[in-house]
Amino acid sequence: ASSIALVIRRWLEKYDRLTSPKFVTGESYGGIRGPKVVRNLQMQQGVGPRGLILISPVLDFRDYTGSSLLQYVASLPTMAAVARQAKGPVTRENLADVEAYARGDFLLDLVKGQADTEATTRLADKVAGLTGIDQAVSRRLAGRFDIGEFRREFDRKNGKVTGRYDASVEGFDPYPDSSYFRFNDPSGDPLMAPLTSAAVDLTTRRLNWRPDGSYQLLSENVNKAWEFGHGI
Repeated sequence: ASSIALVIRRWLEKYDRLTSPKFVTGESYGGIRGPKVVRNLQMQQGVGPRGLILISPVLDFRDYTGSSLLQYVASLPTMAAVARQAKGPVTRENLADVEAYARGDFLLDLVKGQADTEATTRLADKVAGLTGIDQAVSRRLAGRFDIGEFRREFDRKNGKVTGRYDASVEGFDPYPDSSYFRFNDPSGDPLMAPLTSAAVDLTTRRLNWRPDGSYQLLSENVNKAWEFGHGI
């Protein structure tokens, strides 16, 4: 965050924009980096942003480790939107009932825990109705779907999985009988080549920066080596 804030300040100085209105935008991991960048700008760089904009931000990594009930609360409206979009256009107003349920009765039943079989069955059946996923599957998973489970179960009857970035895009599950998730992203994979070409064109032709090695849009080695508790 400190290095990003420093670059921002130097750019503002170079182009005489220190007094211009400034907004910091963070996406994904920017949910954590964004506030730190803003604080560094304010406290260390003497730059006052007008606002902070967060787009699909990560705010709590526990939501990705299964240790937070809020991951289910946050994802349920999206899953319901996917199911409703399959039948026609969906607006934010169309999801008001799901959002109210997610932050209300759904959360209350989650907090009661799976030891409360009545609450668990009630929420599992409700989730099945909202998402279109088979009731037996929803009961087996206690109405608690992580992203991978939803992507696979939503259209399992046709042997398809949904996209992670765009769930309206589907692709065939190459291993439908596997107990592990062994499928890629039908919405993201087609973008790999054009985005990689665009990034290489930007760095080599427009920025005239030609580092050694190959550009990787998503690097598994970098992801595996990431220490999520440090340096964000």
